[in-house]
Amino acid sequence: MTRTRLTPRVVLCWGIAVTVAAVALDLFYLPVSYTMQTLGATGVDAGLLSVVHAVLGVAKELVPRIGAALIAASIVMFHGERLARERPPTA
Repeated sequence: MTRTRLTPRVVLCWGIAVTVAAVALDLFYLPVSYTMQTLGATGVDAGLLSVVHAVLGVAKELVPRIGAALIAASIVMFHGERLARERPPTA
């Protein structure tokens, strides 16, 4: 069996980091959104602001779910490793 650097602890740390980033994104989403609306951009600038607003909206919805999924995956990995250590190998 080959060892990888993808350990449960690494996945847990990434899950926590992504969840903290999601909280920060959620805190700053409304102020950034209001600021973008009050800029009064026209033409290409308005289109660019619309794209940025859409991307931030999608990220605001997806990032917390990804963080929670990574945390859950690390728990499953911890449990799977523990079961693999407890069970003797079968032929």
